[in-house]
Amino acid sequence: MAPGNVEESALQQEHYDRIGTDYESHYGDAASMAYRDRFIHEPLLGSLPLAGRDVLDAMCGSGQTTGWLLSRGARVTGLDVSPGRTESYARKWPRCAVHTASVLAMPFARESFDAVVIIGGLHHLHPHVDRGVAEILRVLKPGGFFCFMEPHAGSVPDRVRRLWYRVDPLFGEGEQAVDLAALEARW
Repeated sequence: MAPGNVEESALQQEHYDRIGTDYESHYGDAASMAYRDRFIHEPLLGSLPLAGRDVLDAMCGSGQTTGWLLSRGARVTGLDVSPGRTESYARKWPRCAVHTASVLAMPFARESFDAVVIIGGLHHLHPHVDRGVAEILRVLKPGGFFCFMEPHAGSVPDRVRRLWYRVDPLFGEGEQAVDLAALEARW
């Protein structure tokens, strides 16, 4: 269920509008946020110069990464395919702009952001990951940072994810781990 065309985007929107509240409560609680800060946000983003920089929290959901970015002085814009999630984002982060669109067709000018951050979202683009990366690079300023966290194909976290997805109703069909070797070969 990757948003590669209008029909696929509509399915992705419908999926996240349907599961959004459960997803948010499951991944936005205090323990999950403490885990994200310690094991994802700080290691992935902690050394970046974010103060005063324009950062796109792409595939943002209701903004589980936005608070951390704001605490580092970034100017954050959210982007998500789900209208329900962007409405939640707007209520939670009223000083941030948010857009409802696919990362495959972002409504931003070339070279708009100093950094683009995606936490656990690239696998939703399968089989259009290449198109997503091309669009991310389009909106990224020269010398900018594309930061993502994603279990890659064949890794231990990917094996755990595949087992988890069998029993967790919050995940859709067609989601696959990102093949980092293939991505690196193309970019």
